[in-house]
Amino acid sequence: MTDESIPKSNDVAAKKESSTASFRLLTRITVLTNVFALVAAVLIFGLAKLDIPLRTPDEQQVRTPEEQKACTPDVQRLCRTVIDQGDFTILACLQQNRAKISEACNRVLKSHGQ
Repeated sequence: MTDESIPKSNDVAAKKESSTASFRLLTRITVLTNVFALVAAVLIFGLAKLDIPLRTPDEQQVRTPEEQKACTPDVQRLCRTVIDQGDFTILACLQQNRAKISEACNRVLKSHGQ
């Protein structure tokens, strides 16, 4: 029998320490995975209960060509300075100029709850 076939106490201790470290890491990963799953479930359930739409504002706004045609002259006439600032800024401009916009554009805004 050679000395190599007999495990040294240092080798056994090193393997045990390595095994313990691996177990700790696996335990941490499992705990983090469970926490993540719980947080995700709470968020999804919370959004469902609050009835918060999971769509972007652009996806919520469905504008037909006729609706755009109805408001284009008003936007060009009253909101020319904010055209490059996005839809919400244009909408705010149209709302601020409600008394000056055309009846057709006013109907479009009302049909979208504005």
